[in-house]
Amino acid sequence: MHGFRYFVWAWISGLLVGWFYQPKGIGLIIMLLLLLAVLFILLLPSRYSLLRRQGLILSICAGLLSGWSMMLIRYPDPHIEEGVNYSSSGRVVMVKENRFQNQLIVSLLEIDPEVTHSIAGTRILVELPLPEEANVISVGDILQMNSNFKPFDFRSEVSAFGKKGYWAGFGIRYYTRMDYSEIRLAGRKSAGGMVKSLSKFIALIRLKLYSEIALFQVAESNKTVIKAMLLGDKRGMDRDIKKVFSTAGIMHLLAVSGLHVGLVFMVLMKLMTLIGFPQNHPLNRCVCILTVWLYVFVCGIPPSAGRAAGMISLFILSRWMGRQVTSIHLVYLVCFFHTIIEPAGIFSTGFLLSYLAILGILVYFPKFQKALPVRNIVLKRIRDLAGISLAAQTLTIPVVLF
Repeated sequence: MHGFRYFVWAWISGLLVGWFYQPKGIGLIIMLLLLLAVLFILLLPSRYSLLRRQGLILSICAGLLSGWSMMLIRYPDPHIEEGVNYSSSGRVVMVKENRFQNQLIVSLLEIDPEVTHSIAGTRILVELPLPEEANVISVGDILQMNSNFKPFDFRSEVSAFGKKGYWAGFGIRYYTRMDYSEIRLAGRKSAGGMVKSLSKFIALIRLKLYSEIALFQVAESNKTVIKAMLLGDKRGMDRDIKKVFSTAGIMHLLAVSGLHVGLVFMVLMKLMTLIGFPQNHPLNRCVCILTVWLYVFVCGIPPSAGRAAGMISLFILSRWMGRQVTSIHLVYLVCFFHTIIEPAGIFSTGFLLSYLAILGILVYFPKFQKALPVRNIVLKRIRDLAGISLAAQTLTIPVVLF
């Protein structure tokens, strides 16, 4: 497992390289041949001697080339020319709304013949005016569009730079602004079977929670804060309230984090224990894990919540199988699976802060405890709280300053 850390760092480095540089033709063939050669060497019968001598180097090479290949497959860059009007089609994979406009994340299916061979899977951002009732577009719709696409370039304005980084977290390189008259709905393809049923079930739970919060006998502004703190939904929240939380340095309370997931898990496990199912009982573990993941899906799978749920699940699974693993190995394993599912997540600020914070705590907090030995219970609690905060900030402070 020690070498797996280096593999994950090399994998993430490969994802970064694959985003900024995508080889074509002979370069792509050479890279794939190198990856196959490295994997073949690692699978040779004499792999044990190789791993003792050169296994670390081979693992790093395999991680780098695998991450590079993954980014090429998931988010190909067709190098769309700016200023050229393209007739294209794409499937809506996400809809984001705010008070100013409707934002669609569209996965392109076809575009003009000269770039059709490399367009599949490319994601673009389509910015539209707020929809009228007759112009509602949902996830799964197939759209026919006629527009030009602009790349997110680095610019002098801070807002433009932040916009590029934000949408890179969704795997988007290009954007376009259109009106509904320039879009034609070509078809609808909704999820089928189990996926559709699960999506409906999660949506019903979310609506039920919203309706329960709406019944609270508090001011409307307080209801939006409650929704944000419990479910991470900040829609409808007044800007002045957001500014107050931001100025006070507690904006993180309005986002679902690992703390929320941990609390849900511990409370549920305690309740299961009180009704007669001890912590080691299989039913207790299964119910807790399923409920935690249900909560994460209801909240929209934020990175920190997904990381915490993944760590809890793997920790319980390892105990169930009688395997002893350290927390830091669980972090690397969850990060690896997370980036397989959504490689572009490495550009998300939430992803960076979540994983760097937990790594900082696991690496530096024990050292902080050894450096300041305390016997008094009260002083020990103060030291631990301060130590966790400082340890988390050791790795997150560069991201925050950036």
